[in-house]
Order: sequence, then C-alpha cells, then structure tokens
Amino acid sequence: MLRGSLATLGAIVPATASSAAPKERYTYATMSDGVKIALAVSYPEGFTPAWRWPALFMMDGYEGAAGFLDPADYGNRYVMVHASLRGTGCSGVGCWNGCWCPG
Repeated sequence: MLRGSLATLGAIVPATASSAAPKERYTYATMSDGVKIALAVSYPEGFTPAWRWPALFMMDGYEGAAGFLDPADYGNRYVMVHASLRGTGCSGVGCWNGCWCPG
C-alpha cells in the first residue's frame, strides 16, 4: 500500500513553471485493486516544481484524518502528504461524517 501511494507523488506535484508554491490540495492515490486512498498534500515555502523535493508521508486511521500538515513544522524542507488509511476517513468509503469530497 505505502509503495503505491508514494509512487503517485510525481502526479501530485503540478508541472507548472510558477514561482509561487502550489496551494495545498486534496487528491486521491488509486491502489492496484482500484481503492482510492485520500491524500492531503501541502507544499513548503519556496517550493518550485523545477527541483526534486523530498516528501514526508503520514497515515492516520481516524474519521476525516487526512487533514493538511504544516511544512513549516519541518523547516519548510518537505512536501507533506497526509493519507487516510484504507476504509477510514475518505479512503474507499465515500463521503460521510464531515469527510471532504473532491470533485
């Protein structure tokens, strides 16, 4: 599971030539069995897609768990990826109990 999620990071980072960091956003990583894992991605100050950035990946299993993490808590050195475990929050169960639902 983790390998599949981390492999999608390249698709999460927008390939634009903007000097401003992308806005934090919600998205999904689709696993090999088709289950969608909910991700909340946030970018550090000074982020530019022209460079390769390391990412910190965290998973939680609580209702609505995949909220945004603050890159400043880690020195603005990492793209932050926060995921809801399979079957929790917004991963593989649809939208319920205050869960975000991207379009």
